Amino acid sequence: MVVTEISKHYPPDTAAASLWLRNRQPALWWDKVEIEEDVNLNVFPPKEQLDAIYLAAMARATERAKMLIGRRERLGIDTDASQPGD
Repeated sequence: MVVTEISKHYPPDTAAASLWLRNRQPALWWDKVEIEEDVNLNVFPPKEQLDAIYLAAMARATERAKMLIGRRERLGIDTDASQPGD
């Protein structure tokens, strides 16, 4: 009986190499990039700025209501609902 040594060669497995590197040295080979940013979501504009935004929105709503009333009058539409500002 003759015993011979057999050497088998397998093609390189790049996925296995990548997994090994990521687990062995995660600081160097990690796929995910994490960016840390400190964001404070509890910041509100000053009261004066909020008041200005509110007044501007109310002015736009008043102008819009006047425009719609004018259209209804031109079209001859009579509504029983009270008019804005009454």
